[in-house]
Amino acid sequence: MPVLKDMGVEKVYLAFDADLVENQKVRKALIDFATELKRVGYNVIIAAWNPTQGKGLDDTMQAGFKPVFQRL
Repeated sequence: MPVLKDMGVEKVYLAFDADLVENQKVRKALIDFATELKRVGYNVIIAAWNPTQGKGLDDTMQAGFKPVFQRL
């Protein structure tokens, strides 16, 4: 992730599609990526929402809902 360091990034927001609730591969990808980002020193914030509000963050926000942000 040298490009993030080169850009001076300190905080990373992750917003995986809501199917991570049902899809173990998607959930594992989120956990692995977030863990690695945290390990190398980034502040990691995960956006979460109720899957009934939309599959993706864009769907959720377009429907008028807001995600909840959780710091890892």
